[in-house]
Amino acid sequence: MKLFNFASMFTFTVLALGVQFGCSTAKVRIKPGADGVHRVTSTDYEKDGAEEAAVDAANDFCKDRGKTAAFISEDTKYFGEMDEETRNTIRNASRAAKAISGSTAGNASSRNRDTSSRIRDLEREKSRKEMDTYSHDNSRKAAAQKRISEIDQEIAQLEAKKADSGSTVGDIAGVAGSAGEAYTNNRDYKNDVKFKCI
Repeated sequence: MKLFNFASMFTFTVLALGVQFGCSTAKVRIKPGADGVHRVTSTDYEKDGAEEAAVDAANDFCKDRGKTAAFISEDTKYFGEMDEETRNTIRNASRAAKAISGSTAGNASSRNRDTSSRIRDLEREKSRKEMDTYSHDNSRKAAAQKRISEIDQEIAQLEAKKADSGSTVGDIAGVAGSAGEAYTNNRDYKNDVKFKCI
């Protein structure tokens, strides 16, 4: 009974630390052994994540006791629904698609900010030129009207350009990346480690 309570308490501590520091997506479970041989089981989305989480948990378990972990065995297995190579190919392609999506979305956002800024500048210039249309100087008045017409055309072109930037390759890549990620977003790697604290 005492061993069960201790194991439950330690498992809770490991999970709480993981949540607090946000350092891993792995699920980790430590099973202290009565004979001094302990076992850690971890599952994660990535192979190296499962392996790292198990080793880190074993090291922390022993460190809390003023000892060092001595590893007896380690076994990592893939247990996903599709073959491992296909899964990793889809997962990597999804990451690339999401990265493209983020970078093009950032570029589109930057372009829209630049376009909006240019439109504001043109509207200010138009306001100044409208004052010139009240001039008694006919050549100044004609030049102002001509420039106002040019400004209106440029604003219309910028507004159309801004509206066209709504649907981009980045949007499509982002959807594809999210779909691939959802398809491969399982903790498909399991790592079992046996260790002693010495």
